Amino acid sequence: MIKSSRYNIFVPLGEPCEGASYILFNTLAGSIDLVDKGIYQVLSALVPGKRASQADIKYTHPPFSSEVVQYLDRRGYLFENDDEEDHLDMLYKQFLEFHRQNYHQLIVVIPTYHCNLQCEYCWQRLYNMDSSVITEEMVNTLFKNLPKIIDDLPQKKAELVVFGGEPLIDYQDLHKQVKSILTKSRDFGFSTKIISNGTGLAAAIDDIYQYVDLIQVTIDGPPAIQNQRRPLPGGDSFKLTHAGIDRALGHGNRINLRVNVDLVNITSLPDLAQIIDRSGWLETGLFTVHLAPVKNHKVHEPSAGQGNLLQHILSLKDQNSLMEIFNLDGFAGLKYFEGFKESGLFPLHRFFHCEAQINFFAFDLRGDVYACWDAAGIPELAVGKYSPNIMIDKSKLSTWRDRNGLQLEKCRKCKISPNCGGGCLFLSLEKYNSFSSNYCDSLLSDYKEAIEINRDWLIKHAVLGDHAVGLVVSDRVISEINLEYGLLDSKNGEYIKQ
Repeated sequence: MIKSSRYNIFVPLGEPCEGASYILFNTLAGSIDLVDKGIYQVLSALVPGKRASQADIKYTHPPFSSEVVQYLDRRGYLFENDDEEDHLDMLYKQFLEFHRQNYHQLIVVIPTYHCNLQCEYCWQRLYNMDSSVITEEMVNTLFKNLPKIIDDLPQKKAELVVFGGEPLIDYQDLHKQVKSILTKSRDFGFSTKIISNGTGLAAAIDDIYQYVDLIQVTIDGPPAIQNQRRPLPGGDSFKLTHAGIDRALGHGNRINLRVNVDLVNITSLPDLAQIIDRSGWLETGLFTVHLAPVKNHKVHEPSAGQGNLLQHILSLKDQNSLMEIFNLDGFAGLKYFEGFKESGLFPLHRFFHCEAQINFFAFDLRGDVYACWDAAGIPELAVGKYSPNIMIDKSKLSTWRDRNGLQLEKCRKCKISPNCGGGCLFLSLEKYNSFSSNYCDSLLSDYKEAIEINRDWLIKHAVLGDHAVGLVVSDRVISEINLEYGLLDSKNGEYIKQ
């Protein structure tokens, strides 16, 4: 008996091509093929729990050839039974270990929780965070103890990020300790990054530019929008951030501009793109800009889904060529599809949502250790301490590291669960007061948008048969993809490289 995979997703192709009418995508196998209406009808009819024999499938109208049945089976669209498909727990452990071994180690240091802006959407403001500045003694203790907390240092590739609060406020003690953190990071062989609101960048950069590899700053729109969404009491946050970017680029620093976007500021993006273009930043070769959907940390207020937001952005891109400067990697489905175009691989079995489930550690000025960006500064969510002595609570750490969508009832049969991990843990805790709840984002709608955007690309490569997208109709396989289900080498369990 045969069943259709519960992870099959069909996207209409629009105008038929070479007999194909649909794009078939499977999130568990990472397979994508162009198929005809007959395959769509049969696989849609074989909903999970409903089975058919090979003969039933073979002799549908139009008839399926044995070659087609075998191909669909090998690509992960068909299974003999539920047990054959329900081996996700084993895959989860294997792929989680793969990611932990291959992801660079992310280390975050928070020298202060104080911030000079009053951004309307900031989760840290919701918790009334404020603080002093990390001491030199605490910085020394952190770097002395880092190798005892982080596995395989300094051999493992690692990135250290200076975060906040705001780490570049114009305080003499703060500048001194940020410089100390960066120089010690270089001694360890880490790559270095600063995440800043940008208002203090111009004042700080002369003293630290040679110790930092990348600086991320945020501008949410042209001056009026920026100063409304990211107000600086008594100052102009747009003007200061713009000046900071100019000065950092002048020193040869790489700048990544983040634009936190929602339905409030989305229509101002073309104006911001024009300002960026006129500023000459793109011409330096050191500047990139990306859009990041705003997380809704207001528990009782609904927010537009990322899918709805993405549709607005894509519409603006169609109307204004300057919108092409904005990288859309903040929308995961688009990012993953671009990775597929480059390598022929989707992020298979990404049963986690973010670094909190892999290898993330944040160290703050108080000596606390956290496993999540958003949890930092909330003492009850700390997973340990690095000062005065090292202590990691394995039970608290496992709350973050071991949580996955396979544990969540609402997620187990979701089509996107192999790539989602149940959504953001912190937002689940914030909104539902539980790590056991799922928090759905728009990954599935992002995937569908990515497939529709890349329709012509998919058709081209399916017809040519020169990539990892096949073309199959009911009576024959036109372009065959010869990769095992799951894209794993059956002999050694490693990813197959294209």
